[in-house]
Amino acid sequence: MTRTTDGGPSRRDIATFSVSRALTIWGTRIAPALMAPLGILLTIPLLVAAVGLAIWWQGHVAVIESVDAIATRQFDDRAEQAAQHTRALLDQAEPLTDNMVAYVRRVGLDPPLEDFALTFRDQLRACPGVAYISFGTREGHYFGVYLDEHGRYVTTRRRYGGPQRTHRRDFVIGDDCSLTLVDDDPTHGFDPRARPWWQAAVANGRRTWSQPYVWFDIGVVGITCSEPIFDDAGDVIAVTTVDFHLNGLSEFVETLQTAEGGRTVIFTESQDVIAFPGARQEFGQGEARGKKLRVEDIEEPVARALFDALLPVTDEPVRHIAFESGGEPYLAVMRHIEIGDDGRWFVVTFGPTAALTAPAAAHRRNALIVSAVALVIAILVAAFFARFIVRTHLRVVRAEDRARAADEQLQRLGSYQLTRKLDEGGMGEVWIASHAMLARPAAIKLIRPKYLAQKSHAEQSAAVERFRREARTIAGMRSRHTIGIYDFGVADDGALFYVMELLDGIDLRTLVREYGPVPVRRAVGILIQAAASLREAHERGVVHRDVKPANIFLCREADELDVVKVLDFGVARQIGGDDLEKTMGDGLWGTPAYMSPEQVSTRKDLDGRTDVYSLGCVAYWLLAGRSVFVRKGTLAMLEAQLSEEPQPLDSVAPNPIPPALESVVMRCLAKKREDRPADMAALVMELEAILARLRDDGWNVETSRAWWRAVPSIFDTLESDPTDVVRLSPKRSGTSRDAAVNAVNARS
Repeated sequence: MTRTTDGGPSRRDIATFSVSRALTIWGTRIAPALMAPLGILLTIPLLVAAVGLAIWWQGHVAVIESVDAIATRQFDDRAEQAAQHTRALLDQAEPLTDNMVAYVRRVGLDPPLEDFALTFRDQLRACPGVAYISFGTREGHYFGVYLDEHGRYVTTRRRYGGPQRTHRRDFVIGDDCSLTLVDDDPTHGFDPRARPWWQAAVANGRRTWSQPYVWFDIGVVGITCSEPIFDDAGDVIAVTTVDFHLNGLSEFVETLQTAEGGRTVIFTESQDVIAFPGARQEFGQGEARGKKLRVEDIEEPVARALFDALLPVTDEPVRHIAFESGGEPYLAVMRHIEIGDDGRWFVVTFGPTAALTAPAAAHRRNALIVSAVALVIAILVAAFFARFIVRTHLRVVRAEDRARAADEQLQRLGSYQLTRKLDEGGMGEVWIASHAMLARPAAIKLIRPKYLAQKSHAEQSAAVERFRREARTIAGMRSRHTIGIYDFGVADDGALFYVMELLDGIDLRTLVREYGPVPVRRAVGILIQAAASLREAHERGVVHRDVKPANIFLCREADELDVVKVLDFGVARQIGGDDLEKTMGDGLWGTPAYMSPEQVSTRKDLDGRTDVYSLGCVAYWLLAGRSVFVRKGTLAMLEAQLSEEPQPLDSVAPNPIPPALESVVMRCLAKKREDRPADMAALVMELEAILARLRDDGWNVETSRAWWRAVPSIFDTLESDPTDVVRLSPKRSGTSRDAAVNAVNARS
């Protein structure tokens, strides 16, 4: 120990002693007290309360700080959308101008009126927001199609004969493509060569956007995209136009308004208003009827305050403006739109700030209430948990000891090596496995004793006996299209298991969901193979009762493609699934979307025609891409299976269905089983006859190979040196021929 000059201990020694003393007190007094039942009962709830309050406070502060940022970001998004929609609206002028130029060059300067009217009526109809499409000639003639104030499509032809001697003839274009004369004026004063759009296009010698101007005929302010057409000598022979007017553009910006009060206004660099919500001008004859709308003409208080804060405009591509109107705060975002080489327009989205911050404020209040309730519940739960933590800890220790013993038992040398878990559900686990001696890949499903322990002794015995009986039934089947079993039995720890071939492919449910309805030739081939499997089952007295797309697997074997395997003959029930895809108990077995009427009515005398009905539902799924009945809820689906007739297959299938095939499928779906094909053998004969007569629909050997090359193979994912290895030691088992299940089948 070091000493000071007066002989006392140094500060370092005092600090070291203090830390040592504190640790001693913690280890001998405080820690044991905290670990005592009373200490745990007090400490855990207090810690939970402290952590909960800290988290709530941080969240509360973060919400307050982010309210303004959220409002600005939302307006940014809306302003960007408004600018994009406006740009898209104006971009319609480009293809319309291209089409008009190409038409004039092809047809000439005096096109047949009916051909011109119908051609550009259809183009105008396809471009909402566009008011007029036209062209004028250097002789002063004019041809156009426009949408009048009554919503009618009108074509106009005007032949110039001198000042105030233009002969105007307007025709309404009927839905039957007829032309009805509605205006015949031989003294019309219109001359296209005197219009602003003609002069701007000729002066610039290129495609040009005009400044806002008053239209000659209707007295409404509009803008025009015009382009000159030159002859070989370089002289202008015609000018085309695509027109938008103030009323139509204002209607357009009204569609951009939001529920929170956000509005949009569009104006030019010269402060001419292009569009404003609610802005309208009356239609009428002569230019004196209307006038250009200027920024200073808008008298609405909020818009007036906006322009006072906004003007003069700047070169910023995005500008945020905060302003007030009537004591209420507002937010605006302005964006530029480049109009070719003819300048810029400005799109401004504005609205009350409170409309955006109010949801955040409400959220903050709700969050406070929810947090307080959650904190109280958390403290109560923590107190309850603290009361039993010691007992729970002892239970965990015992469970770990039992699990360790079970793992040691499973890791003993045995017949199968489990290399990777694929799935786990309410009744078992599915693994990729290999035989300890043969080392070939397989799929194995375990039903652990812990799942059986949840049942009574009688239910356990019945489950084991049913497992054995059903496994032996499947093992006796010989069809290559039926799932088979390598091995099955009961392991030393009481786990039920069965081992099956690892398939490489996709089930029909996933096939249609990911790739859409199946070509007719492919679908018929799939149905023939599935029916062949079910035919053998029926001959052996086995009714599948759960034929559905998820239980029919399409795979490749060596160089063979589209090989069908029928799965789940009652040995394994589906784990999970949605409401209409569950296998149900209590005497009702099957999947509602694919159950026959006799299954729904719980008849006891089911035969193979039940599976014929279900296979018809599968055929409907393959060809139409949807179930026979589309209903929400199990009861609604069961009622439909009992009493409703399905829609004809050809009316819902996206591809043409041969009448013979539709007849077979619809007979399979007959409510009375006497009206269905007698058995699977008869169904196979009908399908094979249909397949022999089918025309080529694009599905052949080459397209099949190309399709399968794009489907990932499960064998490519197998690890050659697995790390999570478990061994399964069978106590007694039975064997059978090669058969199938893979990772997708594992779900069933």
